[in-house]
Amino acid sequence: IVDTQAPLVSGATPAEGDFVSDLAPVASFDITDAGSGVAYDSTEICITVTGTPVRCFDLGDAGISRTGSRYSVDFAGLGYTLSGGTTVQICVNAADMPDICAPNELDTCWSFFIPAGGPMVITNTPLNGTYSACADQNILIRVHDAAGDEIDTTSIRLEVAGTVYTIGDPELSF
Repeated sequence: IVDTQAPLVSGATPAEGDFVSDLAPVASFDITDAGSGVAYDSTEICITVTGTPVRCFDLGDAGISRTGSRYSVDFAGLGYTLSGGTTVQICVNAADMPDICAPNELDTCWSFFIPAGGPMVITNTPLNGTYSACADQNILIRVHDAAGDEIDTTSIRLEVAGTVYTIGDPELSF
């Protein structure tokens, strides 16, 4: 069997070009290889945030985790403090594991954006990606305006399982 293809990244969230309002996002993606498999232990994830030098991480770093082929990059866990107007670039370097000859290498990048201006919402509970079976799950979010402008509470809308709640609903308090 001849393996001439590098591993592939798929299922990236946030995806290329996405606008994300979360100031502490958790990015995730899959790395797969149809041939000789992925050398997961040698995968490197490099992050560039507007105005800061590139920083590279691997599975040994807090904030980077993997379950099967799915990687998670927790920006708060990596010590990033993001703000509106930021561009975030994620680059992934990975290789496959052929028995003979040099591995095929993956080197790919994508970017997402945190829009400037207006209020930003940070979910504190439940954490991003958490599954809850509680019918009365408490949701705690922080609404923050980087410019220091007052939040118009009448504009707050929270949609949960298809139901929209406003500040006038007893289920939502500010």
